[in-house]
Amino acid sequence: MLALIVAEPGPLRERHVRLIHRAARFGVPPGVLARRFGKTPATIRRAINRRRRELLEGLDGDIVRFFSNPPPASGPAPIL
Repeated sequence: MLALIVAEPGPLRERHVRLIHRAARFGVPPGVLARRFGKTPATIRRAINRRRRELLEGLDGDIVRFFSNPPPASGPAPIL
């Protein structure tokens, strides 16, 4: 039986958001994390997405621009 880590109402602390994101990356389902932290699965998914956004915003601008604006296709795609 898992004990609740967070038993307080209100928003998740930043430390908990980082922990939730890390656990989700290792494959722990949002429902399991929700029960563990005493929150709803939707709250857990929002926390994961918020942390993902924060990490992406911290990347070098060239990498972010590369993935957000791929070069236009000119002719058929190359066969790899």
